Amino acid sequence: MRFASRLCWISGCSVMLLAPVVGAAASAGEGGPALEEIVITAQKKTEDLQKASVAVDVVKAEALANSGVKNVVDLQDIVPALHFIAADQMTVQIRGLGTINDNPGVSSAVGYAQDGVYLTHPPAVTPVLLDLQRVEVLLGPQGTLYGRNTNGGVINFISRDPTLDKVSGYIKLGGGNYSAFNSEAAVNLPLSTNWALRVSAGSEKHDGYADDGTNDVNAWAARAKLLFAPNADFSAKLTLEGGRRNSLGQGYGGHCPPGNVDPFCAGVPWRPYGGFSPAPKGLVNDTSVYAATLDINAALDWGHLTSITAYRGYDLRATTSPASNPATGQANFIYWHPDHSRSVTQELRLSSKAGSRTSWVAGLFYSHESEPSYVRFDYFNSILQNPAFVNPPLPPNFYEQLTVGSQTDRSLAAFGDVTLPVTDRLRLRAGLRYTNEHKDASGTIDIGATGVFALPTEYNSASDSYSKLTWKAGVDFDVTAQNLLYATVSTGFKSGGLNNLPADIGLTTYKPEQITAYELGSKNRFAEGRVQLNFSAFRYDYKNYQTFEFYQPSGGPHLGSTLFPTVNSQTATFEGAELASEFALSRADRVGLSVNYLHNKFDRFVIALPFAPVQDLSGTDVPLSPKVVAALSYQHVFLLGNAGDLTAGADAHYSDSYIATGNQGIFAGNALYVQPSNTKVNANLAWHSATSGWTVAAFVRNLTNKATINTVAGGYPVIDNFFLINAMVDPPRTFGATVQKEF
Repeated sequence: MRFASRLCWISGCSVMLLAPVVGAAASAGEGGPALEEIVITAQKKTEDLQKASVAVDVVKAEALANSGVKNVVDLQDIVPALHFIAADQMTVQIRGLGTINDNPGVSSAVGYAQDGVYLTHPPAVTPVLLDLQRVEVLLGPQGTLYGRNTNGGVINFISRDPTLDKVSGYIKLGGGNYSAFNSEAAVNLPLSTNWALRVSAGSEKHDGYADDGTNDVNAWAARAKLLFAPNADFSAKLTLEGGRRNSLGQGYGGHCPPGNVDPFCAGVPWRPYGGFSPAPKGLVNDTSVYAATLDINAALDWGHLTSITAYRGYDLRATTSPASNPATGQANFIYWHPDHSRSVTQELRLSSKAGSRTSWVAGLFYSHESEPSYVRFDYFNSILQNPAFVNPPLPPNFYEQLTVGSQTDRSLAAFGDVTLPVTDRLRLRAGLRYTNEHKDASGTIDIGATGVFALPTEYNSASDSYSKLTWKAGVDFDVTAQNLLYATVSTGFKSGGLNNLPADIGLTTYKPEQITAYELGSKNRFAEGRVQLNFSAFRYDYKNYQTFEFYQPSGGPHLGSTLFPTVNSQTATFEGAELASEFALSRADRVGLSVNYLHNKFDRFVIALPFAPVQDLSGTDVPLSPKVVAALSYQHVFLLGNAGDLTAGADAHYSDSYIATGNQGIFAGNALYVQPSNTKVNANLAWHSATSGWTVAAFVRNLTNKATINTVAGGYPVIDNFFLINAMVDPPRTFGATVQKEF
């Protein structure tokens, strides 16, 4: 009853059950004002978005271009269910569920896929989004078709393929504030009647949003696709791509954010984009990505065969400094996190023929990843720090380094999914996936003072295996040809792993996360396709939610160490609802309204670590889970005849307050920082030529220059972090324009 009352509060208990959709633009020209159909492949088959019994947000290429989106993090400005933290490794929450943890080998609770290839970790995503058809954001667990590490959902990036018809392409240049410069180009080349090549490249560059130069970017990416299609029943596509991103990283700044009640902040003004002065030396965040994929598709008499073989690697070199010494202006310490990943994946899939009354898919999946990495803290001039906050006082140039010299992750899976018609209007759905995975890691733990002494190296080695059967069951009912009701119960899990800690602490491994999800929804169109109303309601029962802890033993053999174990909560509950609507008011006017509601809690979360006080976070809200997120958008198309058309759009995004982070350090107890509620406004304008292929567009994001915090540093053994003073802040107001020529 409690859950039902919340749903009535958000939906009024009077709307039909729906599921979210973003970006369903309507034709403004001849042919009527009906909203257009959007085709997706989110469930590993081609289907109409409004017929798919899964909650999916879709962002088309036009929406990405009009909004000035060039990288993954910017997607949160146009997809209400997403929330990103761009720290030394990008992390994301969907419906408040994700993984804020950059320990070596930790898997994300949100999966990423690029042209059908599962990506092991967020840094494997191509640094610049270029030449895309669309982005599909699947909301909620996808444990059958995508498997492990998709409890929060999946973000699919689908790029344009080569075609055999004609030479075509485009070139686009853009710029904006913070010395921004962007470029993108693509060309499609039919090489013969059977062969075609598509080559694309793009770049993104802007200066730092913070005064110390952090929050900058200088990135490029390139992709080549070679297609062989001798007939309509067979195709083979080879993709080569790579890219690089250079930056000083997402720096901490914004001393004493609003609402901080600590006496240390009395009279200290908040400087959201002030950064540190001077900037700590040695900050860097560089990522190189390189990949190759062979995608083979063959039509059979009774079905369809797909084989996707992929190799993907990335090299991440990241440093950050969450605090500087207020007495000297120098960094108290530098946190280093190099990470190197090499992965091979193979998916072999059979599916029913398009249009079959019974729809099914079955397949096998294999992945193998090697990921050596290390975490290092260099404490500069440590003796100058306040000794009351360092126990024991540290000598100059003190360091701690946790090296994982060898880490491998192997996964095998078999899966199947079927939709069985009972009547013309009623269908049953079922899915199974069996996953077996094995992890090995070995490493060293080194402590000392550079040039002074080094304690004996401590060796840590561990391995673990997991097997899990995940399942899905659902029912669909067509109320009419334009109104779908569906209900789904599914399970999923996120990989456990290995902590690189001294063996005598007893936290060598952490358990897999487990989820049971319930979803009820529908997709509806009314008024001859001019009105789209979608709604979904969900509840997740969660066990072993993985969290990243700042651990400073107050006694024992590791007194004075700073360690970062991954630990499991006992239970958590995620529940909420999403309402999305789109209205074609006329041939030229479109209005969109979406409302997302969350109620995410740790039911029982007691942290008991050796030589540290027990932390009880039971009943606490899960971080980055605002109760209400709402978006209102309006678009008008001015039809200019032979001069083309001018499209003007604006949208406002409201977010309720949310916990930006939890400080579980021994000095700060259970202190939590709450980001207050806020509203951000975006706008865009685009002119499209009717005959010449030219497009000129302009955008502004965060028009009111609202500074919002996505995480707060806490728990580190330095004075200015014990009181939740330093914060990472989302981007300020940005604006720009682009010119594009198609041919």
